[in-house]
Amino acid sequence: MQTIYTAKLGLQAQQQRVNIIGSNLANSQTTAYKAQRADFKDALYTAMIDPSNTKSTLNLQKGSGTLIASTPRNFDKGDQKMTGYVLDFYLDGDGFFTVSDGSGGYLYTRAGNFTVSSENDGAYLTTSSGQYVMDVNMNRIKLPADVSSVEASPEGVLTAGGQVLGRLSIVDFPNKDGLLQKGAGCYGESASSGAAVGSTASVLQGVLEESNVDLTVETTRLIRAQRAFSLASRALTSWNDMTEKVYNLR
Repeated sequence: MQTIYTAKLGLQAQQQRVNIIGSNLANSQTTAYKAQRADFKDALYTAMIDPSNTKSTLNLQKGSGTLIASTPRNFDKGDQKMTGYVLDFYLDGDGFFTVSDGSGGYLYTRAGNFTVSSENDGAYLTTSSGQYVMDVNMNRIKLPADVSSVEASPEGVLTAGGQVLGRLSIVDFPNKDGLLQKGAGCYGESASSGAAVGSTASVLQGVLEESNVDLTVETTRLIRAQRAFSLASRALTSWNDMTEKVYNLR
């Protein structure tokens, strides 16, 4: 029966790995998308018993298969994509834009493809998903009627016609791997990530960050995952064939 459980864990782990690779490939054109990978760990080990002396154990360990240990993201910068649109921003360096989560808290993103939310009291800068972009005072950034007049300095100060609209809140984290994934290219602070700190990243206007997915790497990982899945499936098939032969002998 151990063969079944070991093969089952192998099949499940490789299926999860294929799902992660598929997500990476599907988001290869998503603005500022950060690729994930699957890290594995050993399942529970037990000491093998010496058949000649059941009171002693051999200096060998018998494993029970493999499991997904974690799915870390690669936070390396993506390439620059020139768009020329005044509300497209690229962070040249480590850092994240601060946006509202809609319930009084904050999320963080590197996707600078911002847009305009037209409301009764004026227009505000928001993400493509509708979250308000925050300034350094954690206030919404109000835009002029003529959005084309907006200019951004490398420090993230937005101006229009000589009037300061606000300064983008740009932060970084001691441990980016500890950030919580919140969807729509946003991340949340956690105890593992540490509290938000200042960032030295500079802002480029009219530029977006491309996905950092490497298609060559992902294709190679997909081939390896498919081969590992095939091996685990073959082990299960071999066990089934051997069991069938034993039953037939009886």
